[in-house]
Amino acid sequence: MFGFFLYERFVRGETVGRIFQHLYFEPQWQTLFNVSHSIPLFLLLSAFFWWCKSRSGLLLGMSLLLHSLVDWPTHLEDAHAYFWPLWREPLPGVVSYWHSGSMVAIESGIIVVAVVWLAWETASSRRRGRTVPV
Repeated sequence: MFGFFLYERFVRGETVGRIFQHLYFEPQWQTLFNVSHSIPLFLLLSAFFWWCKSRSGLLLGMSLLLHSLVDWPTHLEDAHAYFWPLWREPLPGVVSYWHSGSMVAIESGIIVVAVVWLAWETASSRRRGRTVPV
């Protein structure tokens, strides 16, 4: 999303209104957003990293999956195809983050802080030779 915005705003010189009212909904951008929110792809990626025994890769895959699961109920007008490529239709959520963005931001922030803290504590404990009860 940041790359999309920076490209459209500063490389192509588009206005913010045009970016989010028109360009965001163009098919090529929607395909990119669908791929970057694909639950099946993130499950495959996570399974691959689990198979490779890559803890950091698995955390990446699971964080991408968590992002999509948090996004799904909060994208109403600008829903993504969360099951791309199996299902290419957008699946709208139940509430728009445009209207309740501050609440979603607070909840998402709490989740991120909790996951980062847990990952940090797990890594720290392993370095000290102990395990953390989860």
